[in-house]
Amino acid sequence: MRLLIQWTLKEPANWVPLDSSAWASLPKLREPPPGKTGDKNVKPGWVYDLNVQGVRFSGNDHYAVEETGGGAIRVTVWNDDPDDWPEGSKYARVWTLLPLAPDDKLGGAINTKQVQILYAQDAAKFPTALPWEDFFPIRNALLAAGLERHGVWVSDPKSEELLAAQEPWGWRHWVDHLSEGESDPDPSVLAPDRRRLKQQRPLGRYRKPKGTRTYFGRSDLRGTGIHLAIEENAFETSAGPGDSETVLVPKAEGKMAFAFTTPNTEPGSADWPDGSPEPYEVKLDVSTAEADIDYGLLDLPGAVGHFARVNSSLTTDLETHPQAEGFFEGTGIKTATYTGTWAAGNATDRFEALVAARNTNAHMDESFGLTFDADASASGPWTAVGGDVTGAAILTGAATVNARARLLAQAKAVVTGAATIIALASTIIVGQASIEGAATVAAAGRVDHQARAVVTGAATVAPAGRIEREAKASIEGAATVAARATNEVHARAVVEGAATLSASGTTGTVITGAAILEGAATVTARAALTAHAQASLEGAATLSAIGTVQGVQEGAAVMEGAATVAARAELTAHARASIEGAATVAARAELTIAAKSAITGAATVLARPAGITRSAAVTIIGAASISAVGTLIIGEVGEAEEGFSVPGRPQGFKMVRAQGFVTRKRKPGFETVRPQGFGTRKRKPGFDT
Repeated sequence: MRLLIQWTLKEPANWVPLDSSAWASLPKLREPPPGKTGDKNVKPGWVYDLNVQGVRFSGNDHYAVEETGGGAIRVTVWNDDPDDWPEGSKYARVWTLLPLAPDDKLGGAINTKQVQILYAQDAAKFPTALPWEDFFPIRNALLAAGLERHGVWVSDPKSEELLAAQEPWGWRHWVDHLSEGESDPDPSVLAPDRRRLKQQRPLGRYRKPKGTRTYFGRSDLRGTGIHLAIEENAFETSAGPGDSETVLVPKAEGKMAFAFTTPNTEPGSADWPDGSPEPYEVKLDVSTAEADIDYGLLDLPGAVGHFARVNSSLTTDLETHPQAEGFFEGTGIKTATYTGTWAAGNATDRFEALVAARNTNAHMDESFGLTFDADASASGPWTAVGGDVTGAAILTGAATVNARARLLAQAKAVVTGAATIIALASTIIVGQASIEGAATVAAAGRVDHQARAVVTGAATVAPAGRIEREAKASIEGAATVAARATNEVHARAVVEGAATLSASGTTGTVITGAAILEGAATVTARAALTAHAQASLEGAATLSAIGTVQGVQEGAAVMEGAATVAARAELTAHARASIEGAATVAARAELTIAAKSAITGAATVLARPAGITRSAAVTIIGAASISAVGTLIIGEVGEAEEGFSVPGRPQGFKMVRAQGFVTRKRKPGFETVRPQGFGTRKRKPGFDT
């Protein structure tokens, strides 16, 4: 595992990066005699600071690092100098730090896994510590292995110089063992190739609370007259940009480190619900912390911490509760919870989180830092008033919600264009949804985006319309639904051309496979178009008039030409049906195609024919025309001999076997494959299905 060590030198220098396997070969200076300082030291060998996953071990008498297997390491520091730590005050810390890995309690978010065991003589100061004598076998083994390195006293000015020479490294920088896709470049002077773990909530890696409102910790100042916290910050409905703040906790003291309060009128509920089964949560993204710092939403010696209900003017704590967990140590995403009840109050009351911190080091001030991003959040089961924001909603354009509108944004919703919701509208964004164009919902409309929905063109829903996109739906052209229309796109649906549904009928476009509409797909006047499992309409697919019109593609159906059904027509295509030319059915006609059939020419049926029935594998390549009330029946392949013919058939008619699929007049560059793989070479650049 990566280590960062800073030597005590006359001319302070930055961290020295090294692998944990190199610890035993580091320079070593003898234990300094009483009264000796390192202010004028010029040789590496005395440790000033050690950083592992943002946990900093500074100001100790002795240091040791061991590898424990699987990429994990054990860091041991202890303080037993008789001049500095008289009998009764000696203690040791043994930290085990594992590589960053998914945390099941956080919905799979990559997080730290750190464990500390404390050995101490002062049981009152360290109530969770093991007896000091139990540490002796550990110490003796480290000494015998030659793994001990010493610290040394420095003056306060020299200590400030050494701290100023350090560049910031937090727990998210320990990503060397992860795939490159899990991190972003974050170069530094020390490491130009340094990378930083991505925020996890925008990737959908978080425990998804039900029926809650969510806020995000920000560095924005929101002063409170209730507490004198070192940093008085805000909870807002959008995530912070990823900036950090660090507080310095004086030696041997406790402090109210951070206070967060919601905006005025938030959460807007007079009756705060019971915290069970859905708890109140505060997640802290702790980027750095000294090993001697304890913290949390609970009272610590010398400091107050809690969940609280406060009045709207931020002058009084109305009710407070501690977190259910014990105090926190180390770095990573830490979750504090409260599962109890609240007394009734006013709808104008605000929510507060007060973070206490204690420095157990008696000889030096130590620091503790938070990062404000999508992983730093607070949630509670409050009743929604005017809108729910339960994810990390970011509106960077001109976002307007008026006239009793409701905006639900769950899990990193991004609106970067002009998003407007007017008049009883409801916009729900559940996955990693992005609306980059102009998304407008008017007059009681509803737009649902679930699981990575992308609307990059102009998506409009008017008069009670509804658009639902589930599982990686993309509308990249101009998708319009007007007048009580319903457009549902399920499972990797792509509408890349101009998809329009209009008029006041029951209009539905349902694409439940990996459907692609790349041309101009239009359904008007009570029409219904249903496409299942890898359907592609690349030409101009039009269904018009007031009939019951259904286009059903249940296999890997492809309509590449101009497919038109008019006046009570029904078009049904099952299992790899391909209509590549101009297929037209008019006047109460019925065309049924089953099992790998292809019509690549101009197939026309006019004037109420009795029906066209096709089974097995037939290809009509020329111009097949039936007029009046005639009937064309083509039987199974096995019923025909090699010389089978149809009187008067056009040139080019051919019978092929069911196991073969022939389409001679297909669109250049288009490829259909079996259901387990779906490929279309005519895809939009950068789009991946």
